Amino acid sequence: MTGQTGRMEIRKMEMQDIDEAARITIDSFDDYNILSKLGYGFLQTMYFPTMINKTDSGALVALQGGKILGYFCYMKNFNAFNKDLWFGKLYNSVYFVLAAILRGRLLPRDFYIILVYSRWIRKQNIENETQLGPIVVAPDVKGKPIGGMVTFSLVRMVLEQLRSEGVRFFWSTLDSRNRSRILNKSLGFKEQASLRIGGVEEILVVKKS
Repeated sequence: MTGQTGRMEIRKMEMQDIDEAARITIDSFDDYNILSKLGYGFLQTMYFPTMINKTDSGALVALQGGKILGYFCYMKNFNAFNKDLWFGKLYNSVYFVLAAILRGRLLPRDFYIILVYSRWIRKQNIENETQLGPIVVAPDVKGKPIGGMVTFSLVRMVLEQLRSEGVRFFWSTLDSRNRSRILNKSLGFKEQASLRIGGVEEILVVKKS
């Protein structure tokens, strides 16, 4: 799917986009985020290839002048995506986890946080529904008007694409400090639950259409 907003192009993420998408992810995410902890190599060789190559997941990217301004991912089945990500290439998964542990990036508390978060999601009975996210805006446009346009355009076009494919229920989790909570409310998302863990409050938002 390709769209145009002024001089900004929005299209499906392709393999050629992975390196830049991984870079802006590392530059944008807080250190506590699990993707940030696992590092650039994990994003480049495992996370984004799995996202792109599966038929029930994907991402849209916003570009201007050939530069990625942001991207927005989706997974139609949260459980199936994570099984493919972690067990599709088990040796690679073990390698990146061990490497992060040896670098002091992954700590015992991180595994506890992942366990609690997973149980929380299962309790909400939504893990087989369509998850939206992560959404990432390049640091040099984040907080600027064009950054807001990137976020709004990506969310709107991902929703349009998924609705055309018959999806009628969406969910996502957000850091409570995230400004996009306002955007999500304007697009009809409702806050369903919250979880405070690791010093961060995660908000579960859902949308039915």
